[in-house]
Amino acid sequence: MKITLTEHDGCFNLDFEAENLADAALLVRFGMNRTKEVQNGHTVANANGTITGYVNFGKNKRNNNYVPRQR
Repeated sequence: MKITLTEHDGCFNLDFEAENLADAALLVRFGMNRTKEVQNGHTVANANGTITGYVNFGKNKRNNNYVPRQR
């Protein structure tokens, strides 16, 4: 999965790009089951010089792996 973080005037933006079928399936589940609630976000500078961060989104109560059929 390729993830790009960009900064704009009023927000930060995370762009996701699937690099294989497993990534594509994960993005579909994310799009279907995530909520708009950002539960947590964190960035840390580690002692070894690396800087890492994460954002947690809420998950819908109906979380499942079924993609509804388009008609």
